[in-house]
Amino acid sequence: MLRHSHRFAADSVIGQWAGAVNAGQSQAVADLWATTGRWQPGSTASVTRLQPGTSADAALSELARAGWRDWHQALQGVCASGQCSDAQALQLLQSFGQFQLLCALHDGPWGVLALNGLLARALGLALQGWYAGRPVMVTRNDYNLDLMNGDVGLCLPTAGGLRVAFAQTAQDGAASVRWLLPSRLDAVQTVFAMTVHKAQGSEFEHVALVLPDKITPVLTRELLYTGITRAKMQLTLVVPQAGVLRQAVAQKTLRSGGLGSLSLPQTPSDASHGGSC
Repeated sequence: MLRHSHRFAADSVIGQWAGAVNAGQSQAVADLWATTGRWQPGSTASVTRLQPGTSADAALSELARAGWRDWHQALQGVCASGQCSDAQALQLLQSFGQFQLLCALHDGPWGVLALNGLLARALGLALQGWYAGRPVMVTRNDYNLDLMNGDVGLCLPTAGGLRVAFAQTAQDGAASVRWLLPSRLDAVQTVFAMTVHKAQGSEFEHVALVLPDKITPVLTRELLYTGITRAKMQLTLVVPQAGVLRQAVAQKTLRSGGLGSLSLPQTPSDASHGGSC
């Protein structure tokens, strides 16, 4: 059994989902799914569902525009002025972190790589290189720059050109911004979407948890639980095929440990589908 999350009350709807998944209660999960309303713009329910069908494009584009609406509006204002202040950078970093897409997989049509491109297009941003509004996650520790694996920054316009803003906290708790040249960052990746594995230890006001349309060995109840419990206030389950959710609840790791070291039994159907966390 996994540890209890204190982000939400156990008797909240998110708490009910987390408890049922953690206990491997397939029928309870099926009952919760049946009573979960569909996501639509302006939804205020704590748990909603989105079933994109065969294509993620339209459904996830609409979800992303709604989830990052305030951030995107503020970003457009900064881009129009051509110069971002420290206070604006802190606000943009905080606003961006209110919503996050979490994927079970890195590759494939429902994975991080594909969805990062889709979401950048949905927000009217560039697809390659450095551009204003690009969110990046550090992928390995850089002690020279005092950056740790998992730190998130935003590329923003300044008087000196594009710079990447990272929030930092002083010993007295005061927040400030560090600005770095993009050329100094050689171990970062775009992070409109991230894997559940990368999100361990993080929390977001609204999480959209994206499952693939086929079961894979890494899609286990432990991964589902971790994804669900990243949400503080709202959870949107993006599930192309409801049967995959039921299969994932029944699929458990063979040994304890982080999501990066899963060891799973494979059925013949599992072996035919790839994917990694």
